[in-house]
Amino acid sequence: MDGTQWSLRLKDRHVDVQASGSNSDPLADGQPNDTPEFSAAFEAYLKGMEALLGGRTFR
Repeated sequence: MDGTQWSLRLKDRHVDVQASGSNSDPLADGQPNDTPEFSAAFEAYLKGMEALLGGRTFR
């Protein structure tokens, strides 16, 4: 197999959200982004993760 697979689970007392994908990142509405560039929603997610990691790269 080749490509990139990813998954994310966010859970607290009231919400349990799961998302995953293969060779694609999500658009803001959750649909697959079928272009080679990251969607704006996924770029925001990556920047948020980098902020939580103290500025370290998360790619």
